[in-house]
Formats: sequence, C-alpha cells, structure tokens
Amino acid sequence: MTRAVPDARSLDDLGPLADRLLAELPALFLRQHPTVLIGSLDGGACWRDEGDIDAVEHEGVEYVPAFQLRDGRPHPTIRAVLAAFPPELTAWDRAYWFVSSEPGLGGRRPCEALDDVEALVASARQAGAEIIAKRHQTKRNLDLHAQAGRLNRASLQ
Repeated sequence: MTRAVPDARSLDDLGPLADRLLAELPALFLRQHPTVLIGSLDGGACWRDEGDIDAVEHEGVEYVPAFQLRDGRPHPTIRAVLAAFPPELTAWDRAYWFVSSEPGLGGRRPCEALDDVEALVASARQAGAEIIAKRHQTKRNLDLHAQAGRLNRASLQ
C-alpha cells in the first residue's frame, strides 16, 4: 500500500539523498555555464571585492560566470543587480538566479537580459526576498518536523 503522506522516518531517509543532490549542483552549474577562473582576470579579485562581479567557489577554486563580463571587464549592469540582493544570499544563490527562468522578466533568464537594468534590479529584489522567505519557512517546517518526531518518539515510550 502506498502512503499519501510520508511518515517522519521516510522524510528522515530523504536527508542523505538531498545532501548528495545539493553537493552535485555546483559541478553541474560549472559544466553547463561558461566560467572564467577569477585568478585569470586582471583585477578579478578586486572587482569581486568591490561588488562589480560575483564569484562562486567550488572545491577551493573561484569561478566567475562569464555572462558577467563584457570584453574581459565587468558588465556595467552586474554591480547594480548584485547590490539589489539581500546580503543573506550566497554567491551560488545569485549565480543560480542569473541562469534560471525569471517570471519577473517574462520568463527570460537574467543573464540574457543584462541590458534591462531596471527590470533586473526589481526582479533581483523580489527574487531575493522570496528566497529568504522560503528559507525561513523551510526552517520553521524542519523545526516543526523535528518537534513532531520528538513528541512521537516520546509517546511510543
């Protein structure tokens, strides 16, 4: 018989699988999207530190998604878009956002709409707020799940 709602134990079993999938995401991103090693860019680390570009780290190496560059220099739009995100977001959060279909841009990927600064900034603000809200909700859900598991175990004793 198939259960419509997983029990606490089956949800706990998903943890290792979810961890493995999340661990693979950076490598998948790097295979699918052109990047440049930050060390190969004259001024790359300085541009990153000043907010002109973003760099993602994977296995100790920093990569700059190539869409952020125009003729080997930071695309002028990137600074404004990065500044629009909440500080709680990671470089990986921002990188995934740039390459994902964005409803606020009519389904376009932000990396393909770099000439539309105002729309990108508004979309980045909205998406950033939604990501933070989802994280807070996920944390609350996990806390409730853990509490329910403790109560369930206590009632079985």
